[in-house]
Amino acid sequence: MHCLTYQVIGETAQCFYIGYKHTCELVSGPQYRWIAEAVKKRRKRVPKEDGTSGRRYAYTDKTLALRSYKERSAERWSVPIVWLEFRDNEAGFEVVDFASASREGEPFEALIRKSMYLPNPVTRSCTINPKIRIIHKYLRTLDHSTEDNSVDMMTGIRADEPRRVAKMRNRKSTSESKWATMVMPLADASVGVKDVTDFWAG
Repeated sequence: MHCLTYQVIGETAQCFYIGYKHTCELVSGPQYRWIAEAVKKRRKRVPKEDGTSGRRYAYTDKTLALRSYKERSAERWSVPIVWLEFRDNEAGFEVVDFASASREGEPFEALIRKSMYLPNPVTRSCTINPKIRIIHKYLRTLDHSTEDNSVDMMTGIRADEPRRVAKMRNRKSTSESKWATMVMPLADASVGVKDVTDFWAG
């Protein structure tokens, strides 16, 4: 998992305007003055409150932001969420949470150091190692994804991605375990990109 860091670049009584931290830092250099306008065009508007319940979504204090995140996650999904990060050790992963998760791409850098090459269209190590493989390693520590305890692996491929849907259906199981069946609930329910956009907008 790679987390992007944003910083506040403007504020009104109702919202914060935020921009990707790396891009914003470039603006401070004299040779990058032209980026200032690009940052302004790409900035995100984050309400301080949602306008109805008075619930805040943008904070300058990390502790308050973390508390809000946990409350909203528990309320919206009502399921435990396990966060995994790649590690170059015997286990191959570490269970983290919002507070301890890497913010600067450290797991990805560790993967590159171990493999000694960059991910590319032919060798998709950025998908296999820090995502698919560590999920199965974690499941096996719970005695899942085995002959005696098979699992369903749900992926968010939509119905309007027919080539990916067909490829997944033909493969049936994952590349890491024949005891893990691929399931596509969005495709099965005929959910497309507009449905997903409308869901998050709501």
